[in-house]
Amino acid sequence: MPAKPSLVINTSPLVALAAALDDFGVIGEAANLIVPGEVLAELKAGAGRDETAKIVEATACCSVRPAFKALPPALNSALGAGEAAVIHTALTEGISTVIIDERKGRRMAGLHGLRVTGSLGFLLALRQRGLGPTLPDAVNRMRTKGIHLSDALVQEALELAGGFK
Repeated sequence: MPAKPSLVINTSPLVALAAALDDFGVIGEAANLIVPGEVLAELKAGAGRDETAKIVEATACCSVRPAFKALPPALNSALGAGEAAVIHTALTEGISTVIIDERKGRRMAGLHGLRVTGSLGFLLALRQRGLGPTLPDAVNRMRTKGIHLSDALVQEALELAGGFK
C-alpha cells in the first residue's frame, strides 16, 4: 500500500470537512493533514461558532506545526495569515499539495508551484477510496452548517464524482 500523502490545509477547508464528515478520523485512512499554527489560531478564534479546533487537536491524522515567527512579506501582504502559512509550510517542508478554498490563496499557491485542491476535491478523493459520506450528503451537511458552496462548484464536483457520488 502506498504511503499516505501529507497535505497542508487551511482554515475554511478544515471547517468544511468537520461539517461534512460524521467521523473526522476517517481522513487518516487517506492522508496526513499538516495544520500550520496560524490556521489553528484562526480555528480557535472561531471556537464559539464550532468545534473544529478541538476536533483537529484530537485527531491523530492532524499534525499541528508551530506558528512562524514571521511569514515572507510577499505572502503576508497578499494573503491572510492562514493562507500565507499554508503556502510557506508546504514550501519549507517540501509538501507538494495544499487544501485551500479561497480563490486568492489558490492562485498564489499555484504561482508557487503547488498543487491545489479544495474541500470538495478532498471529499471526492475520500469517496474514490470508499471513505466518507456521499457528495450530496456532504454538501447538505456543509450547507446546513452555513458553509457557502456555489451551485456551479457543487455541480462540477458531482460531475467529477461520477460513480463515486
